[in-house]
Amino acid sequence: MACIRVGVVEVGERGQLAGLLGNPAPHRVFRGFFGRAGGLRPLPGARYAFHSHRGRRGIFLPDKRKAMRLSIILPNLRIGGAEKHFITLAEEFISLGIGVTFAPIRAEGELLRALPRGARVAQLLPEEAATMLRRLETPGMLRRFLRKNVIRFGVDVLFGVPARLRRLVEEEESEVVISSLWEADFIAGLAFRKKRRGEPPRWIVVGETDFEVHVFRKPVRRFAFALLGRGYRYADAFVAPSSRIYHQLRNLARSDEIPVRIIPNAVKVKRICALAEEAIPASHERPLIVAVGRLIPEKGFDLLLKAFVRVIEAFPRAKLVILGDGILRGYLQALTKELGLEGAVSFPGFTLNPYPWMKRADVVVVPSRWETFGNVVVEAMALGVPVIATRSGGPEDVVEDGEDGILIPVNDVEALAQTLISLLADEERRRRISRRAIEKARRFSPEMVAEEYLALFRSIGAHLDVKAWPSPPTLRRRKPSLSSPGRGRRLTPP
Repeated sequence: MACIRVGVVEVGERGQLAGLLGNPAPHRVFRGFFGRAGGLRPLPGARYAFHSHRGRRGIFLPDKRKAMRLSIILPNLRIGGAEKHFITLAEEFISLGIGVTFAPIRAEGELLRALPRGARVAQLLPEEAATMLRRLETPGMLRRFLRKNVIRFGVDVLFGVPARLRRLVEEEESEVVISSLWEADFIAGLAFRKKRRGEPPRWIVVGETDFEVHVFRKPVRRFAFALLGRGYRYADAFVAPSSRIYHQLRNLARSDEIPVRIIPNAVKVKRICALAEEAIPASHERPLIVAVGRLIPEKGFDLLLKAFVRVIEAFPRAKLVILGDGILRGYLQALTKELGLEGAVSFPGFTLNPYPWMKRADVVVVPSRWETFGNVVVEAMALGVPVIATRSGGPEDVVEDGEDGILIPVNDVEALAQTLISLLADEERRRRISRRAIEKARRFSPEMVAEEYLALFRSIGAHLDVKAWPSPPTLRRRKPSLSSPGRGRRLTPP
């Protein structure tokens, strides 16, 4: 029987080729060839998607090109700067016609409900294993240590997550695979260890992990890196959000042939400004200081509380709001009481929309001990709020000291207190910084950041037909039967 391989065929009554652009999946997907008799013959390799296209009926031959697809590998979708960056970037890619699949090792976290419309989600870890790990979330330092450093990675390997990742990439036909954060990087390294550089899929490592802090200073993770860190040699490119991370990734690449680019995180300025118009649950007197982030040691909120003692002496009516949640919540609340700041400091907890608080602040403070990028810095600048940040890595690439923000030394409580007092006392300086900050924030728009990623994709040989599905050509058609195969009828090709 002579067969004609036609690729993807769309049949339906209304709508557009949404399934090919990452929107709801087609009604049915078949693999096979059409024969002369007009029936489907199963054969691996050709895919038929029965959906709809602009109100037309019939079988349409697609353009020979295919829409580009990429997969994003993350440990989970809990709140964090890296996760927010990829969600923003994915939305921009989808608008360009690129199919995006999120492949978290564990499909859990607050940002699951914030994924852009049209993105696909595929959990790599089997559900029974993910449930077992969730049971280890109970308090306890030893249990938390084992879960984060030993059990979690062991379970990933034991349940075949690298093999599941390979199968997913093959089924999705992903042209590019992006991994970020050290656990996802190691899994991708195991999955692609037999892949030659330059062969599809192109694997890009986005360095949202500060290896000096989160890996090399921790014995168990350092041991794991010694065993599995060689996987980075199979990457086709590295992306660093800041100069601090660039030098670390340059060492990981171990070859001048592997490109390392500095591409900042994307921040959706227009959306942030719109969300900032929402009301906040309580009003505060001036001056108002706001800090946002997970309540963990590296964010340095204990330093901010100690500096705020000095601020209260100069501005008795000042208020401090710390938005976020984490393992140090109890400690920070106890420290607040110990410092006598109960009435001046509040901890509203985690919120998906911190921007109304930030917009109403006189100053936003980022007192981190280290930052790979610092999304909060750009978000505050986009809202026109003066920001004080530490020289902790990422903020140094974003802020021009004294012009569109202020930089201070890390772990310096005295410098933080003095800077806060002087900035709160100088309204004209705050206005000048705000005007310049708004201009700076535009450089981090998703459109500009996505273009830099697309340029990187081209440089490593990735297929880039992002608008690959134009209207189908006018075809000579016979009158078809539109019933789905498998119900006793056949589709008659033109």
